[in-house]
Amino acid sequence: SPSRRWILYVFCFLTVGTAAGVVYGWPALRKQLQEDGSTLDESSLGAIFTVGAWSTQGGRFFVGLARDRFGTRSVSAVCILFVGLGSLGVAWSDPSNALALSVSMFSL
Repeated sequence: SPSRRWILYVFCFLTVGTAAGVVYGWPALRKQLQEDGSTLDESSLGAIFTVGAWSTQGGRFFVGLARDRFGTRSVSAVCILFVGLGSLGVAWSDPSNALALSVSMFSL
């Protein structure tokens, strides 16, 4: 039905907007992390960005395979859960904890 399509569209838009905002907004986020007292060097921050960028771009292949096997609804629900948890993880992580930031970025 058309209303269900719009609901799916809104969820997809919010998911993509949240994930892309964190990954592609990394320069501003990196600056904020450094202002918040991060002791990570540029190579560590670059590695965290790489993890987030790879999961956003490279994860599409695996999500497509899962979608073919399990269906759009269940895979979309799991993806939305991971994006939400990853976003909260980035927001609540200690700015100097590279592992927590990497896992959170990978969840996106």
